[in-house]
Amino acid sequence: MFKLWLLLVLVISGFATNVRADMDMDMDKGVVVNTCDPYGFVLKKKRVQESLKSINLSTAFLNTNKVSFTWDTSWSGKMNCLGTSDNAFFFSAIGDGPYYALFTSSRDDSYNWIKFSVRVTGPTKTKIRGLPGVYSIARYQTSYVVTAELLKEKPQDAEGRFTTVINGIFNLPVMVMSGHGGADNGYGGITGNKYTYGDEVMGYVQQGTPASGWNTDHFIAFENLSIQFAPNDTTCDLPHDMTISLNPISIDELKEKNTAGERAFSIPVECVNLKGGTQVTRNISAWLASNDLIDNGDIGYVMVNDDSDALGVGIGLRLPGGAKVAMANGIGTAPGVTELMRYSEGQEVSPRTSIKLIAYYQVYDRSVLSTGSVLGTAQLMFNYD
Repeated sequence: MFKLWLLLVLVISGFATNVRADMDMDMDKGVVVNTCDPYGFVLKKKRVQESLKSINLSTAFLNTNKVSFTWDTSWSGKMNCLGTSDNAFFFSAIGDGPYYALFTSSRDDSYNWIKFSVRVTGPTKTKIRGLPGVYSIARYQTSYVVTAELLKEKPQDAEGRFTTVINGIFNLPVMVMSGHGGADNGYGGITGNKYTYGDEVMGYVQQGTPASGWNTDHFIAFENLSIQFAPNDTTCDLPHDMTISLNPISIDELKEKNTAGERAFSIPVECVNLKGGTQVTRNISAWLASNDLIDNGDIGYVMVNDDSDALGVGIGLRLPGGAKVAMANGIGTAPGVTELMRYSEGQEVSPRTSIKLIAYYQVYDRSVLSTGSVLGTAQLMFNYD
């Protein structure tokens, strides 16, 4: 039997590992500890997993200059652990200090500084069960609070800790999961001059490094926060995450047809700051992106998350007219993606609309086809110009 969970989340903007030379040894107990790394799924490159949250701050500061949001991490996928006393470590991607975003407008001379801080409120270390093996990282989560503060002027400590945003869209890594240590864990260099995991992650934050560029020897997963702030322009958003379940189907049906189990669904979209209540103030487009694509190119059509149990089958999407939906590989855009929505500046639109799609099971390797669960995640992306 097959089941499908398709998670659509708004975003703006490989196999088993060998024993590593840098794994830790508990000298008192004589056991190998803290060895967990991302698990390389069949046909997919090993990579650090990425989960996503999103907030729209465009109207958040009307009555206050500071707002806070509390979340639980939501990463998924698998990790491979080789030790007998392993742990998962969780820490803020921006450390104890703040990180700033300078939001500028290409339409006028306005600019705004927003200060972000992240505080871990859940566990910072969790023990992994004692036997070596492959585990779902979805079982190991933590909680955190993000605070955003609208500033009146440029902060004095912004140097090296800020990003300039020119289109109202900003992706900020906020939480990190490692199988080897916390933010202060040192590596490389010489005694007294080692780098830390926190330093490495801060470099990723400043450079906007995608999940495919994160160090799989050090990190298992991170959570990205997609932030919108455009108080004078139209922004669109997915009002809530979605989970779409397909009915179980037989493996015989899949073998016969290669595709099965279609289900139609709609993605709700809400837009704010419409001129006169009906007109968009700039060009807006939307598409889907996923870190779960089987394809290793810029785009792909079949999603399989590492938490899936079934082999040889994934999740595909198509438009009501029949065309398959091409998704960007990773959180971003790429030539050839299927555009799901486009508004032109001045176009009259409804504040609330929807994108209609059809989800289905898609066989991608008949030689290994097996029963089990199938999971795929995708993100609805927006672009403004």
